[in-house]
Amino acid sequence: MTETSENNIRFYSDKLRLPEFVIEDAIRISVEQKHVRSHGTNHSYFDYACIYLAIRLNNIPRTLDDVSRACNLFKRDLSKYYKKILVGSDFKYKVDIQDPLIFLNQIVSRLGGRVTPKTVHETRQALSENAKVCTLVNKHPLSRAGAILNYFARKNNDPVNYEQVALCTGVEPVTIFTNCEKFSTLMAKQEDC
Repeated sequence: MTETSENNIRFYSDKLRLPEFVIEDAIRISVEQKHVRSHGTNHSYFDYACIYLAIRLNNIPRTLDDVSRACNLFKRDLSKYYKKILVGSDFKYKVDIQDPLIFLNQIVSRLGGRVTPKTVHETRQALSENAKVCTLVNKHPLSRAGAILNYFARKNNDPVNYEQVALCTGVEPVTIFTNCEKFSTLMAKQEDC
């Protein structure tokens, strides 16, 4: 691994405010997967994908969108190099599906105290106890957490609307609204059973 590559990883990891152990993992992945770096491979994109893989392995609440925005590149390019690393390593790295609970505090803090503790508690409880129902809402963990938070905020009359939640999650308002309605329908069906 070149010094430029390590500096690149450190610079963008600092931009994402990642802990040192994640940075070290990204550097280690970059060294281990140097055979994936071939002629015609954009080395910077490879470094960004190593950062994202380290984030996923350590279950840090950052999404592909966050990394692509910080590194100023298209999400599809980052995703392509991320997949190249996974395939090139023969799927050596076990990456779990991201849990929406890790994003809940991030959304609540971005809302700036407009959500009551009761709403946060009910959202946390729904995400952990009704995991199967919540998975039907949306595959994107940040969107799922935002929609379910919005559902309980509406239920508890908190001064939060779906547009504010969408702004905090980086998802379109119509997606939050649709997913909130979907969750409401699923909860009604579950209560009828």
